[in-house]
Amino acid sequence: MDVEVLDSLYAELRRCRTHCRSKRGLVDHRTPREHVCDKRCRPHVCNPLSSTTIRHIHFILRAAYEKGVRWRWVAENPVLLIDPPAAKQPDPQPPTPEEAALIVEGAWEDPGWGMPVWLTMTTGARRGELCGLRWSNG
Repeated sequence: MDVEVLDSLYAELRRCRTHCRSKRGLVDHRTPREHVCDKRCRPHVCNPLSSTTIRHIHFILRAAYEKGVRWRWVAENPVLLIDPPAAKQPDPQPPTPEEAALIVEGAWEDPGWGMPVWLTMTTGARRGELCGLRWSNG
């Protein structure tokens, strides 16, 4: 396998997850079993894989080729010559101050939830930091 083959694989995955080759009249059937088509069987619409899934495939191939090089099954790792698709940029949407106040107020209906929610909102601690808290830390 060479770089051109991998590039074409990634391009195909970005085009359609079922590798349809844009065939006319292709139908997405409601079941793989034999059946009579009805309104649930629709004309095929190409649906690409997400860039995250393609990145996973890229890193699996890279690791597999690394093993192949180590075991001398292949001479070089062509996946190292290809850049993985860009990672999706995070889009955090924290609550507004008014929404945060409502959340804390609602959590205090149960003191067992009120204190952890209030602590999280006021300190800005991450989930792992909160999970690491112990009574001996106080």
